[in-house]
Amino acid sequence: MLKAKVDALYQSKRAGRADWADWLYTHHVFLVADKAEELARRFRANPELSAAAGMLHDIADATMNRFAPDHAEMSAEIAREFLHECGFTAEEMHLIVDDAMARHNCRAGIPETMEGKIVATADAV
Repeated sequence: MLKAKVDALYQSKRAGRADWADWLYTHHVFLVADKAEELARRFRANPELSAAAGMLHDIADATMNRFAPDHAEMSAEIAREFLHECGFTAEEMHLIVDDAMARHNCRAGIPETMEGKIVATADAV
């Protein structure tokens, strides 16, 4: 269900979205999610949470320019909405949004959870 929501948002081709949103959708978003899931299985982390964070880590690119000042906040907002609609718990949403997504590029610090570290690694690959 989450994958369908991410797919639909990118396919909506909203005005003002990142210039490279089509490339990200085709060559990055689900690659990161798949790699995160693979690494989570290998290192005994939660594959569902890792894959979800991988799919959502830059979701605002589907709606706005990457360099917009509120890009991270918009990614978090969209992610929380999608995760809630897909039945994720508050704890799971906190791990995905506030650790894995917020720290996936390590600019805001190193992720604290194994799933967050996995998403950062998958994104870097």
